[in-house]
Amino acid sequence: MNVDDILDERIKHSYDSQAHFAIVNRMVKTAMRCLQDRPELRPSMGKVAKMIERTVEIIEPKKPTIFYSDKED
Repeated sequence: MNVDDILDERIKHSYDSQAHFAIVNRMVKTAMRCLQDRPELRPSMGKVAKMIERTVEIIEPKKPTIFYSDKED
């Protein structure tokens, strides 16, 4: 997943440094893990806190739920 693809064009320019973008990137990836349809694929709140604090690596889901669609492109 490329965070650039889902960020609103109107706010992309407000991230004036790589540090800002890295924070947004981490938050989006953490959120994507929490949006899984199957509860067993979602992280615990403790793990979410560690993801945000950067004490654990965020493993991206193979195909995030949010991108599932009835129509395949």
